[in-house]
Amino acid sequence: MNLFYVILLVLIFDFVNTNSEWKKVYQHEKSVQQWDFDCADSLNCISLASPGATGSMYIKTTDGGYNWFVPFADSTIMIYNEQGQWIDTKSPKFKAARCIDFVTQYLVVVGHKEGQITISRDGGVSWDAINLNTQDFKIIKFTDSLSGIALTNNFIFLTTDGGVSWANITVNLNYSGAILFQSAFMKDDFIYAGGFFSIDKGITWTKSNPVNNIHGIYGIHFNDSYEGWASGRRQLVPNQSQYADVILHTTNSGLDWETQLDTILYPESGLTGGIYFANHYEGLAYGEGKIWRTTDGGKNWINEVFPWTEMDAFTKLVFPKRHTYKIIANEYLKGRIWMYENPTSVNNYETNHSNYIIYPNPTSDFITISLGSFGACSNENNNVASPNASIEIYDVMGILVTQTPTSVFNSQTKVLDLPRIDISHLPAGVYFMKVGNRFEKFVKI
Repeated sequence: MNLFYVILLVLIFDFVNTNSEWKKVYQHEKSVQQWDFDCADSLNCISLASPGATGSMYIKTTDGGYNWFVPFADSTIMIYNEQGQWIDTKSPKFKAARCIDFVTQYLVVVGHKEGQITISRDGGVSWDAINLNTQDFKIIKFTDSLSGIALTNNFIFLTTDGGVSWANITVNLNYSGAILFQSAFMKDDFIYAGGFFSIDKGITWTKSNPVNNIHGIYGIHFNDSYEGWASGRRQLVPNQSQYADVILHTTNSGLDWETQLDTILYPESGLTGGIYFANHYEGLAYGEGKIWRTTDGGKNWINEVFPWTEMDAFTKLVFPKRHTYKIIANEYLKGRIWMYENPTSVNNYETNHSNYIIYPNPTSDFITISLGSFGACSNENNNVASPNASIEIYDVMGILVTQTPTSVFNSQTKVLDLPRIDISHLPAGVYFMKVGNRFEKFVKI
Protein backbone atom coordinates (compact mmCIF):
# COMPACT_ATOMS: atom_id res chain seq x y z
CA MET A 1 0.00 0.00 0.00
CA ASN A 2 1.23 3.52 -0.82
CA LEU A 3 2.78 5.17 2.24
CA PHE A 4 0.56 8.23 1.86
CA TYR A 5 -2.58 6.09 2.20
CA VAL A 6 -1.15 4.28 5.22
CA ILE A 7 -0.66 7.63 6.97
CA LEU A 8 -4.11 8.79 5.85
CA LEU A 9 -5.70 5.70 7.40
CA VAL A 10 -3.85 6.36 10.67
CA LEU A 11 -5.16 9.94 10.73
CA ILE A 12 -8.74 8.79 10.04
CA PHE A 13 -8.48 6.13 12.76
CA ASP A 14 -7.28 8.76 15.24
CA PHE A 15 -10.14 11.09 14.34
CA VAL A 16 -12.86 8.43 14.59
CA ASN A 17 -11.61 6.98 17.85
CA THR A 18 -10.92 10.23 19.67
CA ASN A 19 -14.08 10.48 21.75
CA SER A 20 -12.55 12.40 24.62
CA GLU A 21 -15.14 13.56 27.09
CA TRP A 22 -16.19 13.30 30.72
CA LYS A 23 -18.91 10.74 31.34
CA LYS A 24 -20.88 10.13 34.52
CA VAL A 25 -20.20 6.53 35.57
CA TYR A 26 -21.87 6.50 39.01
CA GLN A 27 -24.74 8.27 40.75
CA HIS A 28 -25.52 7.44 44.37
CA GLU A 29 -29.21 7.36 45.27
CA LYS A 30 -28.64 10.10 47.82
CA SER A 31 -26.36 13.11 48.00
CA VAL A 32 -23.26 11.99 49.86
CA GLN A 33 -20.05 13.81 50.62
CA GLN A 34 -17.11 12.28 48.80
CA TRP A 35 -13.67 12.87 50.25
CA ASP A 36 -10.54 11.07 49.16
CA PHE A 37 -10.12 8.67 46.21
CA ASP A 38 -7.44 6.13 45.26
CA CYS A 39 -6.67 3.23 42.92
CA ALA A 40 -4.66 0.12 43.73
CA ASP A 41 -4.16 -0.70 40.05
CA SER A 42 -5.82 -0.20 36.68
CA LEU A 43 -9.01 -2.02 37.77
CA ASN A 44 -9.54 -1.47 41.50
CA CYS A 45 -10.43 2.00 42.85
CA ILE A 46 -12.32 3.26 45.92
CA SER A 47 -14.02 6.60 46.46
CA LEU A 48 -14.27 7.52 50.13
CA ALA A 49 -17.72 8.89 50.90
CA SER A 50 -19.80 9.91 53.88
CA PRO A 51 -23.60 9.51 53.98
CA GLY A 52 -23.79 11.79 57.03
CA ALA A 53 -21.73 13.88 59.36
CA THR A 54 -20.37 10.84 61.18
CA GLY A 55 -20.60 7.88 58.82
CA SER A 56 -18.40 6.32 56.14
CA MET A 57 -19.12 4.68 52.80
CA TYR A 58 -16.73 3.14 50.29
CA ILE A 59 -17.76 3.17 46.62
CA LYS A 60 -15.67 0.67 44.66
CA THR A 61 -14.94 -0.42 41.09
CA THR A 62 -13.16 -3.60 40.03
CA ASP A 63 -13.30 -3.02 36.27
CA GLY A 64 -11.49 0.29 35.89
CA GLY A 65 -14.41 2.60 36.60
CA TYR A 66 -17.22 1.34 34.38
CA ASN A 67 -19.27 -0.26 37.17
CA TRP A 68 -19.46 0.64 40.87
CA PHE A 69 -20.83 -0.88 44.07
CA VAL A 70 -20.72 -0.26 47.84
CA PRO A 71 -18.79 -3.02 49.69
CA PHE A 72 -18.97 -1.25 53.04
CA ALA A 73 -21.22 1.37 54.64
CA ASP A 74 -21.06 2.54 58.23
CA SER A 75 -23.63 5.18 59.07
CA THR A 76 -25.95 6.29 61.85
CA ILE A 77 -29.03 4.05 62.11
CA MET A 78 -32.29 5.34 63.54
CA ILE A 79 -34.31 2.62 65.34
CA TYR A 80 -38.13 2.88 65.45
CA ASN A 81 -40.82 0.82 67.16
CA GLU A 82 -43.81 -0.78 65.44
CA GLN A 83 -45.75 2.46 65.77
CA GLY A 84 -43.04 4.33 63.85
CA GLN A 85 -41.77 6.15 66.91
CA TRP A 86 -38.04 6.75 67.28
CA ILE A 87 -36.67 4.82 70.24
CA ASP A 88 -32.90 4.67 69.78
CA THR A 89 -29.93 5.59 67.61
CA LYS A 90 -27.14 3.23 66.63
CA SER A 91 -23.91 5.12 66.09
CA PRO A 92 -21.40 4.20 63.36
CA LYS A 93 -18.74 1.68 64.29
CA PHE A 94 -15.93 4.01 63.17
CA LYS A 95 -15.26 7.73 63.19
CA ALA A 96 -15.95 9.70 60.01
CA ALA A 97 -13.43 8.74 57.29
CA ARG A 98 -11.37 11.45 55.59
CA CYS A 99 -8.40 9.97 53.66
CA ILE A 100 -7.53 6.69 51.96
CA ASP A 101 -4.67 4.76 50.39
CA PHE A 102 -5.71 1.76 48.30
CA VAL A 103 -2.28 0.14 48.63
CA THR A 104 -2.83 -3.21 46.90
CA GLN A 105 -5.84 -5.08 45.56
CA TYR A 106 -6.47 -6.31 49.10
CA LEU A 107 -4.83 -3.78 51.45
CA VAL A 108 -6.81 -0.59 52.10
CA VAL A 109 -5.86 1.96 54.78
CA VAL A 110 -8.22 4.77 55.82
CA GLY A 111 -7.62 7.76 58.10
CA HIS A 112 -10.54 8.99 60.20
CA LYS A 113 -11.40 11.85 62.49
CA GLU A 114 -10.05 11.93 66.05
CA GLY A 115 -6.92 9.93 65.24
CA GLN A 116 -8.51 6.67 64.12
CA ILE A 117 -7.06 4.44 61.37
CA THR A 118 -8.91 1.47 59.87
CA ILE A 119 -7.33 -1.27 57.78
CA SER A 120 -8.91 -3.80 55.44
CA ARG A 121 -6.97 -6.79 54.15
CA ASP A 122 -9.76 -8.15 51.95
CA GLY A 123 -10.27 -5.25 49.56
CA GLY A 124 -12.64 -3.23 51.74
CA VAL A 125 -15.16 -5.78 53.01
CA SER A 126 -14.06 -6.11 56.66
CA TRP A 127 -12.11 -3.63 58.77
CA ASP A 128 -9.97 -3.40 61.90
CA ALA A 129 -9.49 -0.15 63.81
CA ILE A 130 -6.51 1.46 65.54
CA ASN A 131 -6.93 4.59 67.69
CA LEU A 132 -3.90 6.87 68.04
CA ASN A 133 -5.69 9.51 70.13
CA THR A 134 -4.54 12.45 68.04
CA GLN A 135 -6.03 14.97 65.60
CA ASP A 136 -8.13 14.20 62.53
CA PHE A 137 -6.13 12.42 59.84
CA LYS A 138 -5.81 14.35 56.58
CA ILE A 139 -3.38 12.30 54.46
CA ILE A 140 -2.49 8.61 54.14
CA LYS A 141 0.42 7.58 51.86
CA PHE A 142 2.04 4.14 51.51
CA THR A 143 5.10 3.25 49.45
CA ASP A 144 4.52 -0.53 49.68
CA SER A 145 2.41 -2.99 51.68
CA LEU A 146 4.48 -2.41 54.84
CA SER A 147 5.65 1.22 54.95
CA GLY A 148 3.39 4.25 55.06
CA ILE A 149 2.72 7.61 56.68
CA ALA A 150 -0.43 9.14 58.15
CA LEU A 151 -0.64 12.90 58.69
CA THR A 152 -2.83 15.23 60.71
CA ASN A 153 -2.50 18.99 60.45
CA ASN A 154 0.52 18.95 62.75
CA PHE A 155 1.81 15.38 63.14
CA ILE A 156 3.35 12.61 61.01
CA PHE A 157 3.00 8.94 61.97
CA LEU A 158 5.04 6.16 60.35
CA THR A 159 4.31 2.44 60.05
CA THR A 160 6.73 -0.22 58.81
CA ASP A 161 4.56 -3.26 59.55
CA GLY A 162 1.55 -2.65 57.33
CA GLY A 163 -0.33 -0.45 59.79
CA VAL A 164 -0.18 -2.70 62.84
CA SER A 165 1.80 -0.08 64.79
CA TRP A 166 2.48 3.62 64.22
CA ALA A 167 5.27 5.89 65.52
CA ASN A 168 5.08 9.67 65.78
CA ILE A 169 8.11 10.87 63.77
CA THR A 170 7.22 14.55 63.98
CA VAL A 171 9.58 14.86 66.95
CA ASN A 172 12.50 14.24 64.57
CA LEU A 173 11.78 17.46 62.66
CA ASN A 174 13.60 19.57 65.27
CA TYR A 175 11.75 22.71 64.18
CA SER A 176 10.30 25.27 66.56
CA GLY A 177 7.99 27.13 64.17
CA ALA A 178 4.38 26.42 63.30
CA ILE A 179 3.81 23.43 61.00
CA LEU A 180 0.73 22.76 58.87
CA PHE A 181 0.78 19.63 56.71
CA GLN A 182 -1.38 20.27 53.63
CA SER A 183 0.35 17.74 51.34
CA ALA A 184 2.72 14.79 51.56
CA PHE A 185 4.44 12.18 49.40
CA MET A 186 6.32 8.95 50.14
CA LYS A 187 8.47 6.77 47.87
CA ASP A 188 10.80 4.12 49.33
CA ASP A 189 12.77 5.87 52.10
CA PHE A 190 11.99 9.37 50.80
CA ILE A 191 9.27 11.43 52.50
CA TYR A 192 8.18 14.97 51.65
CA ALA A 193 5.71 16.60 54.02
CA GLY A 194 4.69 20.21 54.48
CA GLY A 195 7.97 21.87 53.53
CA PHE A 196 10.30 19.23 54.99
CA PHE A 197 11.89 16.18 53.40
CA SER A 198 13.67 13.09 54.65
CA ILE A 199 15.76 10.55 52.74
CA ASP A 200 15.92 8.03 55.60
CA LYS A 201 12.23 7.41 56.27
CA GLY A 202 11.82 10.20 58.82
CA ILE A 203 14.90 9.75 61.00
CA THR A 204 16.42 13.06 59.89
CA TRP A 205 14.76 15.98 58.12
CA THR A 206 15.79 18.92 55.95
CA LYS A 207 13.71 22.07 55.57
CA SER A 208 12.66 23.01 52.07
CA ASN A 209 13.45 26.53 50.90
CA PRO A 210 10.10 28.25 50.42
CA VAL A 211 9.02 30.24 47.39
CA ASN A 212 7.96 33.77 48.29
CA ASN A 213 4.24 34.59 48.57
CA ILE A 214 3.00 31.00 48.26
CA HIS A 215 -0.18 30.78 50.31
CA GLY A 216 -0.44 27.00 50.32
CA ILE A 217 0.92 23.83 48.68
CA TYR A 218 -1.90 21.31 48.20
CA GLY A 219 -0.39 18.82 45.76
CA ILE A 220 2.99 17.04 45.77
CA HIS A 221 4.35 14.40 43.40
CA PHE A 222 7.88 13.04 43.02
CA ASN A 223 9.09 10.73 40.25
CA ASP A 224 12.05 9.75 42.41
CA SER A 225 13.78 11.09 45.50
CA TYR A 226 15.11 14.10 43.55
CA GLU A 227 12.66 15.39 40.94
CA GLY A 228 9.21 16.55 41.98
CA TRP A 229 6.41 19.01 41.38
CA ALA A 230 4.11 20.94 43.72
CA SER A 231 0.83 22.73 43.06
CA GLY A 232 -0.83 25.41 45.14
CA ARG A 233 -1.77 29.06 45.16
CA ARG A 234 -0.42 32.58 45.66
CA GLN A 235 -2.53 35.24 47.34
CA LEU A 236 -2.99 38.25 45.06
CA VAL A 237 -4.00 40.84 47.63
CA PRO A 238 -3.40 40.52 51.39
CA ASN A 239 -6.51 39.57 53.39
CA GLN A 240 -8.56 38.90 50.24
CA SER A 241 -9.62 35.52 48.88
CA GLN A 242 -8.14 35.98 45.42
CA TYR A 243 -5.40 33.58 44.32
CA ALA A 244 -3.21 32.67 41.37
CA ASP A 245 -2.56 29.11 40.21
CA VAL A 246 1.00 28.07 41.04
CA ILE A 247 3.07 25.03 39.98
CA LEU A 248 6.62 24.49 41.23
CA HIS A 249 9.44 22.11 40.21
CA THR A 250 12.44 20.75 42.11
CA THR A 251 15.40 18.59 41.13
CA ASN A 252 17.02 18.35 44.57
CA SER A 253 14.35 16.66 46.69
CA GLY A 254 12.57 19.91 47.46
CA LEU A 255 15.53 21.81 48.87
CA ASP A 256 14.95 24.46 46.20
CA TRP A 257 12.01 25.15 43.91
CA GLU A 258 11.55 26.93 40.58
CA THR A 259 8.22 28.38 39.44
CA GLN A 260 6.79 26.75 36.31
CA LEU A 261 3.33 28.33 36.40
CA ASP A 262 2.02 31.44 38.14
CA THR A 263 -1.17 32.69 36.54
CA ILE A 264 -4.70 33.82 37.31
CA LEU A 265 -7.52 31.68 35.94
CA TYR A 266 -11.20 31.96 36.85
CA PRO A 267 -12.30 31.07 39.45
CA GLU A 268 -9.41 32.78 41.18
CA SER A 269 -9.02 30.21 43.89
CA GLY A 270 -5.65 28.71 43.11
CA LEU A 271 -4.85 25.03 42.69
CA THR A 272 -6.22 23.38 45.83
CA GLY A 273 -6.44 19.90 44.34
CA GLY A 274 -3.42 17.78 43.46
CA ILE A 275 -0.70 17.10 40.92
CA TYR A 276 0.38 13.90 39.20
CA PHE A 277 3.17 12.95 36.78
CA ALA A 278 3.17 9.70 34.81
CA ASN A 279 6.83 10.18 33.89
CA HIS A 280 9.36 12.97 33.49
CA TYR A 281 7.24 14.68 30.83
CA GLU A 282 3.52 14.00 31.18
CA GLY A 283 1.76 15.63 34.11
CA LEU A 284 -1.55 17.07 35.25
CA ALA A 285 -2.47 19.53 38.01
CA TYR A 286 -6.01 20.28 39.12
CA GLY A 287 -8.25 22.09 41.57
CA GLU A 288 -11.55 24.01 41.78
CA GLY A 289 -12.83 22.91 38.37
CA LYS A 290 -9.50 23.52 36.58
CA ILE A 291 -7.09 21.13 34.92
CA TRP A 292 -3.61 22.03 33.70
CA ARG A 293 -1.72 19.56 31.49
CA THR A 294 1.94 19.38 30.42
CA THR A 295 3.78 17.08 28.01
CA ASP A 296 7.25 18.57 28.43
CA GLY A 297 7.98 18.26 32.13
CA GLY A 298 6.24 21.50 33.06
CA LYS A 299 8.03 23.89 30.73
CA ASN A 300 4.62 24.62 29.25
CA TRP A 301 1.22 24.13 30.90
CA ILE A 302 -2.04 24.13 28.93
CA ASN A 303 -5.44 24.64 30.54
CA GLU A 304 -7.89 21.98 29.41
CA VAL A 305 -11.45 23.10 28.81
CA PHE A 306 -14.17 20.63 29.82
CA PRO A 307 -17.97 20.93 29.80
CA TRP A 308 -18.65 21.61 33.47
CA THR A 309 -22.34 22.31 32.78
CA GLU A 310 -23.54 19.40 34.93
CA MET A 311 -20.56 18.84 37.20
CA ASP A 312 -19.79 20.44 40.50
CA ALA A 313 -16.15 20.95 41.45
CA PHE A 314 -14.48 17.58 41.89
CA THR A 315 -12.75 16.50 45.08
CA LYS A 316 -10.06 14.15 43.81
CA LEU A 317 -8.70 12.90 40.49
CA VAL A 318 -7.17 9.43 40.20
CA PHE A 319 -5.20 7.81 37.39
CA PRO A 320 -5.92 4.06 37.39
CA LYS A 321 -3.55 3.24 34.53
CA ARG A 322 -0.75 5.44 35.85
CA HIS A 323 -0.99 7.91 32.99
CA THR A 324 -2.97 11.10 32.41
CA TYR A 325 -5.20 9.96 29.52
CA LYS A 326 -7.65 8.08 31.71
CA ILE A 327 -8.96 9.96 34.74
CA ILE A 328 -11.65 9.19 37.30
CA ALA A 329 -12.97 12.00 39.51
CA ASN A 330 -15.44 12.20 42.39
CA GLU A 331 -17.65 15.15 43.29
CA TYR A 332 -17.87 16.46 46.81
CA LEU A 333 -21.63 16.72 47.40
CA LYS A 334 -23.81 15.02 44.79
CA GLY A 335 -22.57 11.43 45.07
CA ARG A 336 -21.43 11.28 41.45
CA ILE A 337 -18.28 9.83 39.89
CA TRP A 338 -17.00 10.87 36.46
CA MET A 339 -14.52 9.33 34.05
CA TYR A 340 -12.47 10.89 31.27
CA GLU A 341 -10.87 8.63 28.71
CA ASN A 342 -9.08 9.53 25.49
CA PRO A 343 -9.03 6.20 23.59
CA THR A 344 -6.41 7.23 21.04
CA SER A 345 -4.03 8.70 23.59
CA VAL A 346 -4.53 5.77 25.97
CA ASN A 347 -3.74 3.25 23.25
CA ASN A 348 -0.76 5.22 21.97
CA TYR A 349 0.61 5.71 25.46
CA GLU A 350 0.31 2.08 26.45
CA THR A 351 1.77 0.88 23.14
CA ASN A 352 4.66 3.30 23.33
CA HIS A 353 5.45 2.49 26.92
CA SER A 354 5.38 -1.26 26.38
CA ASN A 355 7.69 -1.16 23.37
CA TYR A 356 9.14 2.29 22.79
CA ILE A 357 8.62 5.78 24.08
CA ILE A 358 8.58 9.04 22.12
CA TYR A 359 9.08 12.14 24.21
CA PRO A 360 8.36 14.98 24.53
CA ASN A 361 5.19 14.96 22.45
CA PRO A 362 4.27 17.62 21.34
CA THR A 363 7.78 19.02 20.89
CA SER A 364 9.50 21.99 19.32
CA ASP A 365 13.12 21.02 18.79
CA PHE A 366 13.85 17.32 19.27
CA ILE A 367 12.37 13.92 20.06
CA THR A 368 13.98 11.14 22.05
CA ILE A 369 13.09 7.51 21.49
CA SER A 370 13.80 4.81 24.04
CA LEU A 371 13.11 1.24 22.90
CA GLY A 372 12.22 -1.63 25.18
CA SER A 373 12.75 -5.21 24.06
CA PHE A 374 14.58 -5.32 20.74
CA GLY A 375 12.26 -8.01 19.43
CA ALA A 376 9.28 -5.68 19.75
CA CYS A 377 10.61 -3.64 16.84
CA SER A 378 10.13 -5.54 13.55
CA ASN A 379 11.11 -4.87 9.97
CA GLU A 380 9.02 -4.85 6.80
CA ASN A 381 8.82 -8.65 6.78
CA ASN A 382 7.65 -8.69 10.39
CA ASN A 383 10.97 -10.10 11.51
CA VAL A 384 13.22 -8.79 14.26
CA ALA A 385 14.76 -5.55 13.04
CA SER A 386 18.44 -5.26 12.38
CA PRO A 387 20.57 -3.31 14.86
CA ASN A 388 21.47 -1.16 11.85
CA ALA A 389 17.84 -0.26 11.15
CA SER A 390 17.06 3.41 10.60
CA ILE A 391 14.42 5.73 12.02
CA GLU A 392 12.38 7.46 9.33
CA ILE A 393 10.15 10.50 9.82
CA TYR A 394 7.42 11.34 7.28
CA ASP A 395 5.06 14.26 6.93
CA VAL A 396 1.30 13.81 6.44
CA MET A 397 1.79 13.55 2.67
CA GLY A 398 4.04 10.53 3.11
CA ILE A 399 7.23 12.39 2.17
CA LEU A 400 10.39 11.31 3.99
CA VAL A 401 11.74 14.38 5.80
CA THR A 402 14.32 12.91 8.22
CA GLN A 403 16.24 9.67 8.45
CA THR A 404 18.71 8.72 11.15
CA PRO A 405 20.43 5.46 12.21
CA THR A 406 19.74 3.82 15.53
CA SER A 407 22.31 3.66 18.30
CA VAL A 408 24.50 0.65 18.93
CA PHE A 409 22.53 -2.46 19.91
CA ASN A 410 23.43 -3.73 23.38
CA SER A 411 23.55 -7.52 23.05
CA GLN A 412 23.56 -7.99 26.83
CA THR A 413 20.55 -5.88 27.77
CA LYS A 414 18.74 -6.40 24.43
CA VAL A 415 17.84 -2.71 24.49
CA LEU A 416 18.22 0.05 21.92
CA ASP A 417 18.62 3.56 23.31
CA LEU A 418 18.37 6.17 20.60
CA PRO A 419 19.93 9.62 20.78
CA ARG A 420 17.93 12.79 20.38
CA ILE A 421 16.65 13.39 16.88
CA ASP A 422 16.83 17.04 15.85
CA ILE A 423 13.56 18.16 14.25
CA SER A 424 13.99 21.89 14.82
CA HIS A 425 14.28 22.42 11.05
CA LEU A 426 10.84 20.92 10.39
CA PRO A 427 7.77 23.14 10.01
CA ALA A 428 5.06 22.86 12.68
CA GLY A 429 2.61 20.06 12.04
CA VAL A 430 1.85 16.35 12.41
CA TYR A 431 4.57 13.80 11.60
CA PHE A 432 4.98 10.03 11.69
CA MET A 433 8.01 8.15 12.92
CA LYS A 434 8.54 4.75 11.24
CA VAL A 435 10.51 1.97 12.93
CA GLY A 436 10.36 -1.35 11.10
CA ASN A 437 6.69 -1.70 10.12
CA ARG A 438 5.30 0.47 12.93
CA PHE A 439 4.24 4.11 12.77
CA GLU A 440 3.96 6.49 15.73
CA LYS A 441 2.53 9.97 15.44
CA PHE A 442 4.01 13.08 17.06
CA VAL A 443 3.34 16.81 16.81
CA LYS A 444 5.93 19.51 16.04
CA ILE A 445 4.96 22.89 17.53
